[in-house]
Amino acid sequence: MKRDTKKAFDWIVKILRKHNIRFWVTGGLAARVYGSRRPLDDIDFEVRDRDVFVVANLVKKYIIFGPKQYLDKNFNIILMTIRYKGQEIDFSGADSTRLYDSKNKKWVKCYSNLSKAVHKKVFGMIVPVTPKQDLIAYKSKLLRKVDRLDIKALKEN
Repeated sequence: MKRDTKKAFDWIVKILRKHNIRFWVTGGLAARVYGSRRPLDDIDFEVRDRDVFVVANLVKKYIIFGPKQYLDKNFNIILMTIRYKGQEIDFSGADSTRLYDSKNKKWVKCYSNLSKAVHKKVFGMIVPVTPKQDLIAYKSKLLRKVDRLDIKALKEN
């Protein structure tokens, strides 16, 4: 199936709004809102930890991972991944996220205050997005290749 990012985005945002689930767009799509031009892999949303499970009940036939605790070399998070119209969409919990700070070589708490969201146009819809400075701080801890590209673009714009 050909990926349709806009349709997938519109579909999931309508579900989140219908069920009054507080969220914000983060990751690569948020970076694109602020000027990054790198290709987009997935759409990242943060919601309260408990709401990851609420969303799971609403979209269960599209789940390809989770919801469950996910741990790799960069993240220790509650995560769920769905696929809709060929587009992967990740939901992570905003309350208990831990990131590996690659500069300081240690795990750090990364609480996301969803009430600090800024509202930006994404695919023609006004939605809450991670504030630019929060996104830079988050990506500055991880420093993966995609993060370095995004940080450079965010600081230039």
